[in-house]
Amino acid sequence: MEDRRRLFEEISSIVNQLQLKGEAIDGALLQQQVLSKFTEPIQRHVLRKRRELMSGDPWSTNLLLKTVDNYIQTELDIHRQMEFRQSNTESTTAQGNPNPWKKPGLGAIQLREEKKGFTCFFCEQKGHPQKVVRNSKVARKE
Repeated sequence: MEDRRRLFEEISSIVNQLQLKGEAIDGALLQQQVLSKFTEPIQRHVLRKRRELMSGDPWSTNLLLKTVDNYIQTELDIHRQMEFRQSNTESTTAQGNPNPWKKPGLGAIQLREEKKGFTCFFCEQKGHPQKVVRNSKVARKE
């Protein structure tokens, strides 16, 4: 995404220089050439925006560049947020909490393991609830 940002800055600089020299920058040919330099997702986004604005303001090269800039900035923000979230997930996983949104505590599996730790009242063995033995032959013998 950084390379797209650099490309945008170069093209924007060239268009500004053309405008300062008095050249007409709002021609369809120049806009098509500028747009063709960007990737397909950017082109699609710009063409959608152009379609939305067809009834309103006239489409200009500066508006095209502003739309490209907004798209690239949004994608960079999303990318940074995803990297931030991923780095937080990795750091919390390294600290022993696999889910950064969940506080460490007793999960269902841990509770089941603790229940298995109790000794059965009837047979004095671990790993099963007392009601299982209550109905078995061992409980009936007593």
